[in-house]
Amino acid sequence: MTQPRIATNPWEECILRCLNDPDLSERLRIRPEALPDLRAMPDDTAVLLVRGRLQQIYVPSRQKTAAVRRMLGVCHAHCLTHYANVDQYEHLARSGELTLSIDPITWMLTSEAGLGKTETAAAMRRALGDPHEFAVGHLPRQRSHIVIVLKIKSSATKEAILNALARAIGYPPDYRSGGAKEVRHIQRQLYLAGVMLIIIDELQFLTLSAAAHAQLARTLHYLRQLGIPVMFVGNFSLGHRLKKRPQEDRQRFLLKPAVLLPDAEDDPGYGEVLEEFVRVMGGVLDIVPNRDASMFHWYTGGNLRLSEMLVELSYGTMRACGRAAQTITMNDIAAAYNHRDFREMRADVEICRRQLITGKMEREDLWCPFELDAEQLAHRTELARSAREAHVRYAALMASTTAEEKKGVELAMQSMPALAPGLQTAKAKPSPRKSMVSFAGMMASKPKPA
Repeated sequence: MTQPRIATNPWEECILRCLNDPDLSERLRIRPEALPDLRAMPDDTAVLLVRGRLQQIYVPSRQKTAAVRRMLGVCHAHCLTHYANVDQYEHLARSGELTLSIDPITWMLTSEAGLGKTETAAAMRRALGDPHEFAVGHLPRQRSHIVIVLKIKSSATKEAILNALARAIGYPPDYRSGGAKEVRHIQRQLYLAGVMLIIIDELQFLTLSAAAHAQLARTLHYLRQLGIPVMFVGNFSLGHRLKKRPQEDRQRFLLKPAVLLPDAEDDPGYGEVLEEFVRVMGGVLDIVPNRDASMFHWYTGGNLRLSEMLVELSYGTMRACGRAAQTITMNDIAAAYNHRDFREMRADVEICRRQLITGKMEREDLWCPFELDAEQLAHRTELARSAREAHVRYAALMASTTAEEKKGVELAMQSMPALAPGLQTAKAKPSPRKSMVSFAGMMASKPKPA
């Protein structure tokens, strides 16, 4: 068995503490407090509290934890190369003779909108903890940042980017130009601050002009001059833009992108998200995750932001109808899915589902520009097809029953765990067929009484 590496300097010690932590995902998790009793609060206040609290939840799925581990691995490699020991650091800090990489690794973290890319970038900072101070030789005490996260505004210029970098490490942001001299100066400050990874968030909003992809490429080339690895965060639409760039840009920016996909309905992480929704809502959300996961996934496609919006819309509609003392059920979730305020989001969910089943792109912003793992894609496609078939069977079943029979169906679905004891929680034993899927198939196979 390979022994864990022992850190040789304070920077590596910080990185290895995260890389060697078997419970890294727990470092990343955010579990906000449950909401207080909302019944006595004004409707608008209660709805906004629900929105804010749901947005605070962060469940580190396997995909997101893997993305953070990759960031840590890049930081570790940069550390071993340029921060080999404190003597090297002190010499370079005094001499200013930096020889950082002329071709630093640059990669993209991408997904469709609403899957938590920004939150995953923030989780990387959370894993490392706050910047810590240490003394090296006769140098003044330094603060080690390791990772900095920047948001590039639409008006970003070279000097604006340098000033954003300066602010991130607590250095005076007084750059008035962005020439080679200024780049060398900020490069030294970043080295002193122990920055080993620059994360650029919201890069897709850099510009909306027709030449957007050209300006994006120029910005990334400018950042690469610093000799520090760069991870940039963007939606699928940004990936499609960059694929239109010349070969040299595609090779530098689009090698091994990290793609986040919506959690599949049988993914343990998806069940954990629904469990957190129930817990945080403090009894207001009356669903059973292992029973209702399939239906909830049908309405949202596993998109986290849409899931939050659907619960918020359900609760807001319920309050508007004078039902402040009642709880949200799956009937309320279904009504919210078909609500006019959810129309655009519903269209997105249905397009994503069709694209997955047919393998044909309908909308560029909802289609991953990069090749996906074949086995993973096949599994997700099979789940989508099974869910669609079950939904069709269920709709046909409900259309052929009387109002009294519908009530019996709903009561039977509520007792699905008893009818199908093999269906365990998503965390313990994930199953792609829960609730509607299992019940519709079971009922469709039963002959109707004469």
